[in-house]
Amino acid sequence: MAITRTIIVWDMDIIKEDPLYEEDFYLLRWLKAYNMSVRKAEKHLRSTANWRKENDVASLYDANFPMAWLESMPIYADAVTKDGSIACSIQAGLVDIRGMLEELGRQDFVKYLTQAFVQVERVLIELNKYKNRGQPLTENCIDGGTILLDMDQFAPRQLRSFEVLSTIGEVCKNVVKHFPYLGATFIVLNCNTVSAVLLKVIRSILESPSFKFEVYGQDRAEWEESIQNQIPAHMLRDVFGGTRPKEEKMKRDILIDRDLILSLAEEL
Repeated sequence: MAITRTIIVWDMDIIKEDPLYEEDFYLLRWLKAYNMSVRKAEKHLRSTANWRKENDVASLYDANFPMAWLESMPIYADAVTKDGSIACSIQAGLVDIRGMLEELGRQDFVKYLTQAFVQVERVLIELNKYKNRGQPLTENCIDGGTILLDMDQFAPRQLRSFEVLSTIGEVCKNVVKHFPYLGATFIVLNCNTVSAVLLKVIRSILESPSFKFEVYGQDRAEWEESIQNQIPAHMLRDVFGGTRPKEEKMKRDILIDRDLILSLAEEL
């Protein structure tokens, strides 16, 4: 605990900007990201605090997404891994990134993804606290989520736009710079020569010793067992190798339900 109190001493002047800066498990993420160096953690956290203030990130905690946006971006954060972290899934082949950029503009597109990261990060911190309740606070109390990315039906037209690749690059850089330990494992399914181009952009920015990639081709037998070893099958949709019952499509205005995630963690 003494480590985090050291952080809080130099962090007092920004606490008033966002209650998040009083959260031990948030501050510890920065320490762990910079090998427990207080000086480096402080430098990068302060940079992120400025970025959060300039972009009014605190207002995104409880903000709803625009109507039908989550339907056009089939991203789900409604499962947990067997070790008690968040599992998110994305069906990239059903996302028209190019069309959304043309409709929304780059600024709003990045904003809504940032909103998703902010909301997932907050619940991830709650999970870390739940898993380590009553235990001494150490760097091992922090972990990141698992991301499943299905590249089936990913359209070549997405890659003919420099704006698409540039925007995805910006989003990935924001994750690395401003959301330490948001992710720990990135599992890519149904990768082919087309989707490999996008994957190269993502991987060049995100991959690190603390953020590992597993990349699989289009043979389901190749990846199904690996995913089920990490995430309970009943929490996974069929496209990701699970047995979760098919749900009727419904309008969503929130990405992640804190109470649902904590209840799933309690079941483990």
